[in-house]
Amino acid sequence: MEKQREIRQKVDELIRNNKGTTYSMEGLAVELGEDESTLLAALAAAIQCPYTRCQSFDTELSSKSGERETHHCAHCNRDFFVDRKGESYDIMGWYAED
Repeated sequence: MEKQREIRQKVDELIRNNKGTTYSMEGLAVELGEDESTLLAALAAAIQCPYTRCQSFDTELSSKSGERETHHCAHCNRDFFVDRKGESYDIMGWYAED
């Protein structure tokens, strides 16, 4: 789990430092020196933080009740809520900032 978090942090840092660049999964893997399957596994559980000033990938599941999940963003230290629908999800609430 710690390795997956480390990879999510590296992805987050790379994207923040190269905002104008679009990456494929293969491109991210090469850039980070990870194999693509390891990268996919690390990002599979992550949901991008919905707060407009954050948008971090350094997130993880905090708690779950049925299809409703609470996720925590380690970058901005805030929680957000997700409604799972099979393999997809909806972010619950509004997370824009002034």
